[in-house]
Amino acid sequence: MKKLHLLIFALILTLILAACGTETAEPASEDGTNGTSETVDNEETTEEEAVEEEPAEETEDEAAVEEEEPAEEEEAAEETAEEETAAGEENGMRLLEQQMTVELNGESMDKTAFLQENTNNGYSMYVLDGFTYTPEEPNVDQVFFNEDPSQYMRIETFPANETDTTFVQDQMAGQRDAVNAENAADWMPESSQFEEVIAGYSTQTEDTDYHSLLAKQGDKLIKMTMYSKADTGTQDAFLKMAETIQ
Repeated sequence: MKKLHLLIFALILTLILAACGTETAEPASEDGTNGTSETVDNEETTEEEAVEEEPAEETEDEAAVEEEEPAEEEEAAEETAEEETAAGEENGMRLLEQQMTVELNGESMDKTAFLQENTNNGYSMYVLDGFTYTPEEPNVDQVFFNEDPSQYMRIETFPANETDTTFVQDQMAGQRDAVNAENAADWMPESSQFEEVIAGYSTQTEDTDYHSLLAKQGDKLIKMTMYSKADTGTQDAFLKMAETIQ
């Protein structure tokens, strides 16, 4: 009987110890759970920080796009201006100024030329900065070199379909011979923007180069008489201005 009581007591003691061991293990489990929770929290915090950093990268991309947009807008504006200029020229409109490359005093340079309208003679032309355009009489105008007014160009215009070109050429040859018949020669520019070059003449005096040219441009005949000095480049400048007559 005592053995039975001892056995029962041992079983009860075993159960009590087992129960104590379970309770002791639970806090350990709770500590482990807390540690895991902290790890998860740290991971979640790191992910949140990464997510918060992403908008900064997007902001940099947006800034780059904003920097590109003005350049694209400028290119679009330039293209629009070029298209409008081309459209204006096709419709007979001319810009108020344009750049021209000329050689003056042995130096090649880009100079601004300004549009001059001659409503009486029915044409317009570009006159370079440094030169003065002066209407003289019906169908006759002059362009003077500001630094030396003795260098100038005389422009005469005639209706192309009503003018005897042979008569005009004979007149031009006589004017050349009156300046200096000894050095009289026929002359043509090396290149020209005129629709057609009909005739040209030249001669020289001690201090002046004389050139005259008859050309056709649209419905007009243009007679240019140019007085220049050697190596100044004004003769080339006069010719280039005359080529812009329309």
